[in-house]
Amino acid sequence: MMKRSRKLNIVIFTALMLLFAIAISAPTISSAEPKGEPFVIGYIGMVASPGTKPCMDIQKMAVEEINAAGGIMGRPVKYVVMDNKGDTSLSVEAFRKLVMEDKAKFISVEGRTEICLAVQEASGQMAKQYPHILVFNGPMGAELTARIIDQAPKYDHNFRDWDPEPAHYAQQKYFFCKTIPEYQKAKKIAFLWEDLAWTTEWRKGISYINLPTWEKMAKDCGLEIVYSKAVKPRGTMYLPILQDIKKADADLIFYISSWFTDTESFAKQWSDSAARDIQVNLYGGVAQTTDYWRMTGGKALGVVSSFTDLDDIPLTSKTIPLVKKAHERKIPMQIHVHIAYADIYHFKAAIE
Repeated sequence: MMKRSRKLNIVIFTALMLLFAIAISAPTISSAEPKGEPFVIGYIGMVASPGTKPCMDIQKMAVEEINAAGGIMGRPVKYVVMDNKGDTSLSVEAFRKLVMEDKAKFISVEGRTEICLAVQEASGQMAKQYPHILVFNGPMGAELTARIIDQAPKYDHNFRDWDPEPAHYAQQKYFFCKTIPEYQKAKKIAFLWEDLAWTTEWRKGISYINLPTWEKMAKDCGLEIVYSKAVKPRGTMYLPILQDIKKADADLIFYISSWFTDTESFAKQWSDSAARDIQVNLYGGVAQTTDYWRMTGGKALGVVSSFTDLDDIPLTSKTIPLVKKAHERKIPMQIHVHIAYADIYHFKAAIE
């Protein structure tokens, strides 16, 4: 296992890269026609997922911008999407096809840690014969970084565009100690956890850097944990769970959700349940977008979430034009969609 200092450095470096990714700019449009053999960029993900499809759409938009501006070094860019249908084995097969048949040199894979780990292993096995760059689009799992460091240089061509679990403790302590008790006036918390690898370290704690579980951190902030349950990310029947949360007399439901979680289904069931008067905080997912209101038929009223679908706040000089252009194409802008767009320009810069 990597040393503590090395892990902290990785967290800091990844956070800086995230800031750079959000601020990265697109080139000006030109009439130059790119010619020659194309550079192939691929994306592996679940086309039917409301969290993944926008990443594919925004990357396609970025590729069109680059080609309209003359391509990369005068050559066109070809964009290939591989539908993994949410399956790990299909993701590995998709990766093999991209590097062997499509000759892709730059590949993004959707940010589920389990899928990224499987594709990462295949990437390490094939890199010498089929050189490529692999980027994990939005996963949380620190295991991905650990493998890169512990088995260097085997995975030196693998990168992540989202920070791992330890990086999220500082903001969450503020929420537990300040936001929830002082602003939301809640004390008794019900935890729901998306039951995937990325939440494991928050549920069990991170011993190698002496970080507690999130539930202990909440208790240390004076909150009372009245309910805690891990739930599958899709297809969960929430009504019985919400009834139990109501019986536990919770003031607030904190759902550690992601873009893969069916939070739209959760909101619909919550609004019709006995727990509908209990506040809800979502950690992440499609609730970060204006499209969430449509997806829930307006039943998300009262749900609290981070929000990155901003077309009226100039976080950078590029934010408003980018989001408005995305909205014209019906692309909801979750945080990892912003990052997926920037990744294409990172690929361009790497080639140049």
